[in-house]
Amino acid sequence: MAGKRKVPNYRKMYPAASEEVITVLRQSERKMQYQEYDLKVERFAVNEEKQKVFFIPGREDSLERMEDEDVQFGDENTNVEEAAITAIMLEKLLAGAEQSP
Repeated sequence: MAGKRKVPNYRKMYPAASEEVITVLRQSERKMQYQEYDLKVERFAVNEEKQKVFFIPGREDSLERMEDEDVQFGDENTNVEEAAITAIMLEKLLAGAEQSP
């Protein structure tokens, strides 16, 4: 996993660039750090008032960990269109059965 990297000194790299360009470069660097590092890292948050520590998992997860925790995945063989058609046909069939004497 990539660690946090230092933010380059864009003013030194591009001395002729305007302040707006430097701001955009810094913002884009921060977004890249967020996507490459912050989303993937697990953290602990401390609530000092309640004196509790909370674990915040990373948003990127591994298949191995999910399998270890028995996370259920959707059935790849299920055809969504067929399921929708079947549901509509059942609704119509039940509606017709309610109307018949």
